[in-house]
Amino acid sequence: MIFNIQQLQKNKMTTSLVERETTDISTRIKNEMEKIEYTSLISNEEQLELIYFFDASLSVKGTEQEMAQEFFKQIEKLRVNKNILVTLITFSGHENIIYYRENGKYIVPIQYGLDNCTALYNVVTEYLLKIRNEQVIFNQKHKTIVTIMTDGKNELGFDIKEKYTKEDLQKVIQDLKRDGWEFIYLAANNLAYHEAESLEIDSNNIALYKGEMEIKKAFQAIESAIISYDTAGFIDSTWDKVLKIGQREQ
Repeated sequence: MIFNIQQLQKNKMTTSLVERETTDISTRIKNEMEKIEYTSLISNEEQLELIYFFDASLSVKGTEQEMAQEFFKQIEKLRVNKNILVTLITFSGHENIIYYRENGKYIVPIQYGLDNCTALYNVVTEYLLKIRNEQVIFNQKHKTIVTIMTDGKNELGFDIKEKYTKEDLQKVIQDLKRDGWEFIYLAANNLAYHEAESLEIDSNNIALYKGEMEIKKAFQAIESAIISYDTAGFIDSTWDKVLKIGQREQ
């Protein structure tokens, strides 16, 4: 595969798929992924890229302050001994970009608001593609780990356009895993747990936490996964043991 750096630069901050009405999913994804060259990137083992997607729908009301606090504590701790790039995007009906590929040393305490709906497929798919395209543009392959935290499945309002489907996100996750990215999915209830299982995320990388009661433990689990991935190149199966209070409901 030959990739055109000028074309990539031109499309750096855009994600344009052929219109869904005229093109099937496989072709749309192929069009997007043709921008990505998986084998030519220079590996930078000294830098770790951390990407967080937090549910900011109204159904998680009451958790956002502690989520923000625990996020900052985690970054504050990880940046002491590691060069990290940090992205934090919250999603409700639309995205809220709090940090985008920011050097970890510049992260400060944050807060964010909530809104209707859960545009998980739209937001996560779009920004995974954007970040991967930028890695290609700058020819820099980082260790990259993605954390998704939500209490429900994808849900759009009547006024929100479906830009990406579950199949789109599945395909993107598949391709990024092939390139060494890792994904962890923290579900605040069984509905979100089953949603994660339907994506291409390894079942061992999905964990259930008890919403507001276990946010601190959830971030402990995330930290364990990040450290395991950074030091060993994979996520140890015990990363979520702090959340293993009991069997999840079937």
